[in-house]
Amino acid sequence: MRTFYDSNNCCTVYMCPHCNYTYHEYSDYDKQSSNNEEPFIQMCEVLLTETGNGRITRLPQYACPSCGILQIDTSDI
Repeated sequence: MRTFYDSNNCCTVYMCPHCNYTYHEYSDYDKQSSNNEEPFIQMCEVLLTETGNGRITRLPQYACPSCGILQIDTSDI
């Protein structure tokens, strides 16, 4: 999953690299409440990965509401 901020629409955009499904999370309450897109589904299990200095990092996993592919948010890496 790719995440970026769209300054034109004042929203965070989440995009599935597999099917190109996008979800817009608006900072404006009225825009967000009228948004009919399905958000990505956060899974209970996390992906544990080890960094170069030996620290363990927990990365949340998400499922795309359109294609169901399990993925992590690569913008955090």
